[in-house]
Amino acid sequence: MNKTLRRSAYKNGYLLITAAWLYTLSFIFTNYWSYTSSPNQVKERFENYLRTNEQMVEDFVKDAPLIQGIVNGSIGKKQIEWFDDDKPKMFVYRVNMYGSLQLQFWNSHEVVPQDKDLAKPDGKYFEVYPNGEFELIKATVNLKQSKAVMVAMIPIRWNYFVKTSYLKTEFAGIKSLEKRYELVTTGSTVDIKNGNGKVLFGLKEIQKNNKTYYDGYSLTLRILALIFVLIFVNVLAGDLSKKVGPLRGFLFLTVVMVIFRFTSYHLPIPFSYRHLELFDPFIYASNSIHPSLGDLLINMILVFWLVSFFKQTSIHTIENLKPVESKASWVITVLLSGILLLLSIVAASVVRSLIVDSKISFDISNFFSLSIYTFISFLILCFITLSFFHLSQIILLLLNKLTGMPWWTKYFSISLLGLVYLSATLQSNLTISNLFVLGWLLLYLFIMEKRPADLYKPLVRSSLFLLWLIFFAASISALIIYQNRLLESQVRKRKAEDIAMQSDPSGQNILSIAVMNFNNTFLADNFLRFQNPLSNKVIKDSVINESFSGYINKYDTRIYTFDKNFNSLYNEDSVSYDILTNIISNRSKNTNIADLYYHENNSESFSYIFQKEVKDFEGNVLGYFFLLAKPKRYQSEALYPELFKQVKDITSDVSLNYSYAVYDKGKLVINSGDYNFNSQLPKSKWIRQEFLETKEGKYDILWYNAGNNKMVMVIKDGSMVFEAITLFAYLFGSFLFILIIFHIGNLLLRSRFRWSEIKKTFRFDIRYQIQSTILFISVFSFIVIGVSTI
Repeated sequence: MNKTLRRSAYKNGYLLITAAWLYTLSFIFTNYWSYTSSPNQVKERFENYLRTNEQMVEDFVKDAPLIQGIVNGSIGKKQIEWFDDDKPKMFVYRVNMYGSLQLQFWNSHEVVPQDKDLAKPDGKYFEVYPNGEFELIKATVNLKQSKAVMVAMIPIRWNYFVKTSYLKTEFAGIKSLEKRYELVTTGSTVDIKNGNGKVLFGLKEIQKNNKTYYDGYSLTLRILALIFVLIFVNVLAGDLSKKVGPLRGFLFLTVVMVIFRFTSYHLPIPFSYRHLELFDPFIYASNSIHPSLGDLLINMILVFWLVSFFKQTSIHTIENLKPVESKASWVITVLLSGILLLLSIVAASVVRSLIVDSKISFDISNFFSLSIYTFISFLILCFITLSFFHLSQIILLLLNKLTGMPWWTKYFSISLLGLVYLSATLQSNLTISNLFVLGWLLLYLFIMEKRPADLYKPLVRSSLFLLWLIFFAASISALIIYQNRLLESQVRKRKAEDIAMQSDPSGQNILSIAVMNFNNTFLADNFLRFQNPLSNKVIKDSVINESFSGYINKYDTRIYTFDKNFNSLYNEDSVSYDILTNIISNRSKNTNIADLYYHENNSESFSYIFQKEVKDFEGNVLGYFFLLAKPKRYQSEALYPELFKQVKDITSDVSLNYSYAVYDKGKLVINSGDYNFNSQLPKSKWIRQEFLETKEGKYDILWYNAGNNKMVMVIKDGSMVFEAITLFAYLFGSFLFILIIFHIGNLLLRSRFRWSEIKKTFRFDIRYQIQSTILFISVFSFIVIGVSTI
């Protein structure tokens, strides 16, 4: 055995040499070529970023006709190109006859210039704001009959107090820099200058530790190096299988793979996985074996690799086994049937876990809710299916060696064991799903019995290759749609409860009583106290604690005040007047109470907003008063400007197709969406239970009995045909992608990367030409289906 290993290692040593070169290149790139590896390269990259943005600002300032049109109101925002996220944050103020600044144009709600910065002379400054650091550029523009002030905010580093998956602390435009450098004002490694040669800030390299960060190039090189090492191990195992038997070769490969995988959980081999977003438990986490989506992907690839190797090396050995005919055949049949059933249940549970335990969207009907993690999940599903296919073939080959057994033995054993398992887990919410898995397994077993020749062939060489892919893609699609329906049902129930809460008159009545004290007289008499930083906090706390004691335990409340020029008066965060008025104008709905609105933050939360313009006894505007009240179940959500951009939650995009209505004593009081609701709901349709799901035509209707004769309907387009076809197309394409990649890899390995040998492989006979033509037509058709969903 050792002699065989030495010969094979010498013969295929080029694979290890290639892996070593790739890893070395990765090391060199990470530590020397990458711009983050050298402070001088970081300085050059950052200063180029600042100069580019400063030039955009200068071009904007020089365009006097454009600014004149903005000030006059003759040019709308939509006609101006300054709306892209990668552009500087621009603000144009008109200077009125009293010398005050009135905001006329802005292209961002992420940051608003502060009053102290508007009072500065024209120039370029480094400024620290609540949500990050910026280069502030102020310029006064002389127009024909007036003046305008332009303020630009060039993001340097975003630093949000509340951090989420989309509110991250990072340098603007240079995403990976945060991992290697920190922004400082003293003790810097390099000084960053603006276009005028003025030092704005400094960067200091973070003290080096055991953590290593990778960019895309070095990461790709290390992955390729790992693949070549694993291929080398696979070749050694293959040679062992030929010389000393397939079992020893398989055990050698298994031991090496297990050692590698166990080590990679604890050591950065070949890199530190936990620094990659793919290995973030927030995206997916199931158990200690699969703590992230990346771990699940690696495990499924390794399982598929091992199963494929065992089947490829041992298929002829199993084929040549002598038939077994004895009393032990019954025991072996039951044992192998139980293993086959267990494999089916485990595979289905992993598929379910991928949907239930993740933040990954599988809402195929909404293309823009999908992400790279959806595609990775499809690949994982395919690896699970193909691994099961190969394992089931091995088990069925062994079962076929048990002669003298009735044909129905396998079906009876699987059915009996399956029913026993279902009976033992009868209280589980997975019983129905597992029942479908049992039925699917019996159907699969029946098909395999009709195609015994396929047991000895690789999937790609089967005459029913495309039909097998269609069968597996359809099966997984059905399971995903079923799990999506269960998950979506829970989301709709939550939505119905929220709608009932929003329309609850008791909540609005409590607020009505509370805001009655906020008449113009009270606010005008106390408005001077809002303009002092000390008394501002005192009066706001006093108002909340005293005037709102009737509902302080039910709502989280914040007060925002602004002066007559819309400038913030010592508010808790950087929410601006423009943001609040934009929410009220464009995203909020009226209530039965004057000046009180409610705003849906996303599919699962809402806020009440109270707005009051404060005037003195002569009718002059003193300022503006806002009250925001959010149910305390949502109080952990911050009211930062970025949150109002309505970034979509990847698990809740299904709510985009909802319509809903609220009936009070059978009378329609609130409705939203395209569904044609009746103005009156007959008593025959009032439900007694809390929830009831029905179907009318293509619509899925959820009824919610909110009590006190109030009924809530939440309706979703329930047509599954389009969703099923699209999901099937994506999965079918994923199967083809995996099989093509492994087929090409096998081709390169057999040809030892020699072009002359590769060309010989492409001399297709008529059978492969027909199969390739059918395959191309299928791929093209499913690509068209997938693209049509965008």
